[in-house]
Amino acid sequence: MTFTSYRFPQQLIRGERFAKPIICHIRPSPTEGVTVKTDLNTVSFPNSSAIFDSHNKPGNPGALICACLVCIGVPKTRDDDLISILEKRFSTKGLEIECLSSLPHGSGLGTSSILATAIIKGLWQSSGTSYSEKNICHAVSTIFYTVYSSERRRLLIILSSWL
Repeated sequence: MTFTSYRFPQQLIRGERFAKPIICHIRPSPTEGVTVKTDLNTVSFPNSSAIFDSHNKPGNPGALICACLVCIGVPKTRDDDLISILEKRFSTKGLEIECLSSLPHGSGLGTSSILATAIIKGLWQSSGTSYSEKNICHAVSTIFYTVYSSERRRLLIILSSWL
């Protein structure tokens, strides 16, 4: 079964109308582990360690999706058996997460946080997890703290070396 989460059913941005500008499809995959498809790449995460290696590195392809997975406990640690978790939570050994956005990257429109919202909602829907808007807001704020806190520390170190 495929779950699709849309954010902003229709938006007018800079005079151009975008229908369903942010879409997240979550579906079972014949490939074990998590496969992430975006506008630009396809990346495979065969185990928990691979997800943890990317979840807090915003420059890595699929980092936002990995951060969303870690936030909801898929996986909880880098040593967890990812395939067992996927079977238990999603009734499949492989999961494909495809994220598409017709919004311009780096537009300052909050595309990443909106996309994270669609991903979290889709993951919870597809795993049968009950949630509220408050749960989603908390999860997304946690994700952005996780993803960007290491980047902020790195920038602070660089900036302090210039002073």
